[in-house]
Amino acid sequence: MTKQIDSADLHARFCGNQHPAVAAVVFGLCSIRLALIALLPPGTHAPGRDSVTLLGQVWALVILAYLFRHFKCPDERFLLAVLAFQVGLAFVAFLAPSLVSSSAYVFRLANLASWIAAAITSLRMVISSVRAAG
Repeated sequence: MTKQIDSADLHARFCGNQHPAVAAVVFGLCSIRLALIALLPPGTHAPGRDSVTLLGQVWALVILAYLFRHFKCPDERFLLAVLAFQVGLAFVAFLAPSLVSSSAYVFRLANLASWIAAAITSLRMVISSVRAAG
């Protein structure tokens, strides 16, 4: 018999504002992604063009919508929105590569700005979780 996880239980287990370890992992992942965007030359992390990539992006949006429904903290919802925005950018790049290549600077700037905001939000989560734990 499987146990159904309700929203409150899922949030209690993985809330970044209450658990410093979760907040630290989220901050680390955001920082790594931000460093990769800032240091790699433009176009080196472009997605491939196959049906598996498209299916993965659609599946990621479904998972993000599910998590958005269960997580209630504004910080966590903002981070999920940033991830959904990133998947949306990748989806646009997959469907219309000519649009992305003609305005690559704008896409790169939007990508960088969203990850900077995510890193700041996740750092705020680390600080609040450490305060709550201590």
